[in-house]
Amino acid sequence: MNDQNIIVFTGAGFCVPMGLPTTNQFKHIIDRFDSTPIGIALFGYLGEEFYYDIEHVLSSLDSFSNQSSLIKHILEYPPYQGNGNEHGYLKSANAVYKTLTKAANTLSLELKRSLFDVLSVYDTVKSEKLYENLLNEIYTHHFNPSISFFTTNYDLTFEDAQDNLESVYSKLGITKVDYGFTEKNQRFIYDNNNKYNFNPTTLEYKKLHGSLDWSINNDRVYKSGNIIKPTDLEKMLLIYPGNKGTPKNEPYISLHRNLLERLIDAARVYVIGFAFRDDYINSQFDTALKINKDLEVYCINPSEIKNYPKESKTPYFVKTYPKRFIYIKKSVNSDDEFPLDLKSFLKH
Repeated sequence: MNDQNIIVFTGAGFCVPMGLPTTNQFKHIIDRFDSTPIGIALFGYLGEEFYYDIEHVLSSLDSFSNQSSLIKHILEYPPYQGNGNEHGYLKSANAVYKTLTKAANTLSLELKRSLFDVLSVYDTVKSEKLYENLLNEIYTHHFNPSISFFTTNYDLTFEDAQDNLESVYSKLGITKVDYGFTEKNQRFIYDNNNKYNFNPTTLEYKKLHGSLDWSINNDRVYKSGNIIKPTDLEKMLLIYPGNKGTPKNEPYISLHRNLLERLIDAARVYVIGFAFRDDYINSQFDTALKINKDLEVYCINPSEIKNYPKESKTPYFVKTYPKRFIYIKKSVNSDDEFPLDLKSFLKH
């Protein structure tokens, strides 16, 4: 392990200074459904804590809409014969199920349309400044570092900042940005066999949950650099942590594998605006901290730990790795020359 191998891991909170919402700021859309049967069912299922969390809502809606279990089969094809009460109950239940499924699909599509629209509007000046200041600060405190970015965000704030970052890259000796895509016939295709090792001249940037500029054709994932709103929003290349668990398809399998590989080989991770609510990512951090005894994780977030959602594993990491998982209550602002204020907490 090289002690200059650095990971920057960002969640939704990182983009708040740019004017983008957190997962809980789609309330105005969900509110339109709160008095409908599907809204009432969602509130009862998710509870007040997660009812306005778009990732939980979308995960729950998609799971319900795509249900292919024995329960669905029984509702559609009741095994009871005759006119018994059981048969009547199941027929009624099936009618309710079909109505709710249709409503769930409608709400899911509205939220997905909104996701594209909302994430396409942000302050480009603040975005560019935040990335510039962040990179400069890391290079100030680390000699010739190799940097890998991982994010659960879908937006294109980093991609759109590239023109502004060219002069920064030149000064810092960065000659390439690696998104995990290979150019072929003037198109960028995701390569799950792409080999990357920490490299001071290459900045790695991987999007674990998908991106607004990804599309799929013949099982190949393409990156355009521009927002692509698919005609069929059911095929959008975005996933939500909610109840998804272990990724089962590419590109998510190899992207998460890349994360674990980097964590095991990294010296430090700066986690910004991420609440550790994704079970699979949590397991990867836990595994890496067990294997890589030199790994230091600095979790930077403006919230008090006691105010984190119950499913957050942040308290677990702080308690289990008190000397290597350091929680720093701090806001990150695009106007700050040193947005992380590394000098205030780094030991060396």
